[in-house]
Amino acid sequence: MLTFAYRYFHLFFVFTVTFGGNYFIHTLTEHGWAAAPIAKEQAEEILAGRSLQPNPWRRFSLYGLIAVFAFFIAVNSLRHGA
Repeated sequence: MLTFAYRYFHLFFVFTVTFGGNYFIHTLTEHGWAAAPIAKEQAEEILAGRSLQPNPWRRFSLYGLIAVFAFFIAVNSLRHGA
């Protein structure tokens, strides 16, 4: 089994930003599951064109929310001459 572990920051689990990420190969042993890190190139070979990366909304939505707030703050300050 191949997994992709990444770090993320979220705001109410709706707006998120993800960063970093490592691939791991898991094998079943007599003592349970064993995990070993593998290189991105090896993971891409195993995946054969598929992707385990989070979708764009999960990766960048918090940046979009920040941009919208910055836009509204800028427009508001221009309207009120601050």
